[in-house]
Amino acid sequence: MAPRWLIVGSTAAGKSTSGRALAATCALPFTDTDPLLERELGEPLLDAFERLGEEAVRERERALVCRLLAERDGVLTLGGGAFASPAVRAAAKEHGWVTVYLRLQPAEAAARVMADAVRRPGCDGADRTRALLETRFAARDAVYATADVVLDCDGLSRPAVLEGMAAALGAARAPHPVAWLEGGPVALAEKLTEFVPTGRLLVVADRRLRNEVEATVVALEEAGRSARLIWVDGGEAAKTVAALSSLWTEAFAGPLDRGDTVVTVGGGVVSDLGGFAAATVMRGLPVVHVATTLMGMVDAALGGKTGVDLPSGKNLVGAFHMPAAVIQWGASLATLPDGEFRSGLAEVVKCALLTGEEALAQLEADAVALILRDGDAIGRAVALATQTKMELVARDPHEGGERALLNLGHTVGHALEAATGYGRYLHGEAVAIGLVAALRFGTALGETEPGVAERVAAVLTRLGLPTEAPELAPEIWREAISRDKKRTDDAVRFVLCRRAGHCTLKIVELDRVDAWIRRSLSGNMDDV
Repeated sequence: MAPRWLIVGSTAAGKSTSGRALAATCALPFTDTDPLLERELGEPLLDAFERLGEEAVRERERALVCRLLAERDGVLTLGGGAFASPAVRAAAKEHGWVTVYLRLQPAEAAARVMADAVRRPGCDGADRTRALLETRFAARDAVYATADVVLDCDGLSRPAVLEGMAAALGAARAPHPVAWLEGGPVALAEKLTEFVPTGRLLVVADRRLRNEVEATVVALEEAGRSARLIWVDGGEAAKTVAALSSLWTEAFAGPLDRGDTVVTVGGGVVSDLGGFAAATVMRGLPVVHVATTLMGMVDAALGGKTGVDLPSGKNLVGAFHMPAAVIQWGASLATLPDGEFRSGLAEVVKCALLTGEEALAQLEADAVALILRDGDAIGRAVALATQTKMELVARDPHEGGERALLNLGHTVGHALEAATGYGRYLHGEAVAIGLVAALRFGTALGETEPGVAERVAAVLTRLGLPTEAPELAPEIWREAISRDKKRTDDAVRFVLCRRAGHCTLKIVELDRVDAWIRRSLSGNMDDV
């Protein structure tokens, strides 16, 4: 489970900005209660306060916040008055939240409010605003100061506030920031500018996203940024050396220097291809990945792996090139085809298996909601996969050890993709089959507890993913698996799973793999 950090504080203390930055820095899910409350009320908070009165709005806020405290993880920011509620403080304590109080004295708070274009209830003049904030501070400070962390923010810059929170919380920084984005092209342009404040942008984008990407480039140019577009194909068949060579050529067809940043917009193929180009052009340019598919959000864009396929195997040529940031563009999921959406869920199942029983049980409970694309269920799934992968990458960025656990299901999955010409199965479909195969292989070896393979197969089936391998000749399977990047001499490094949360790496002789293939993958997989 992700950490639970609750950010509360004075009016204008920068709770939302600081909380969002903390979440991105630590690759944690972020929730700001004010926009959610406005959505529930159906109107801006200022209008709701005027129409319903403060007490009615506060009651709705209390109910919403208590529900979020029970259901969510990561970083949660509250509106200025929410933590004054005893019910909210009790819920935060009950559900294990560590509370951070961003304290801002009334004089500075009033100055910030008057300089801010955002209208706030009761703040419609300098004198009235100062008096109101002094009254609020006097009423709330003693209660808010019971928080686990109190950070005095007067005179502190936003980076200094972030550093103070991170230090106090012992926050483990992710290898790169990860930010969830709900808005459209204008919001994406603003987020890109936040992560890349200077230099030109070379945008490598899936041509299927032409309208969204062109609108983003227009917004960037209107904000005074230079952005040049290169279109690529998004299917696995496009992840080739030829496509990479073409991308190199196009990159140098216009102005380019080491102060520029590559931005990829698309799914895993685009981030793999564009990331590899970024790693190699001029011996390395910064890259920001904008993930628009579930697979990209939960796996491909995270962690710095890049590469292209060869006819003999998947991702055999590539580089580790950590992105400057990853933006998970949530708005793009609404138009993602069903097959591609389900494909990404296979990686979520893998991460649940790596994380533990609670994560797998939650995924089982969310299966129907995920297929229906329920926003809360998707949020939990993306947060789970992001946190799982980022924790492993932080400890082992170049896959010298435990990061290889993320290859669970991929030995057979990659072999299946290669054996069928990268056209029959989406990556996630192959991983789903590979997960079940790895668990059944583990059962045959005595490494996996009975029933685990069947349980995982059941949840994959509920998510609309395949679990049975096609019948291929044993020689085809052996040849494909023997080309795996994880092969060592006459053995292959398999990720085996005893049960959820208990996965290990095991070197298995190819002859032993071959014997199992002849009993199962080349015929009935249940005959193990």
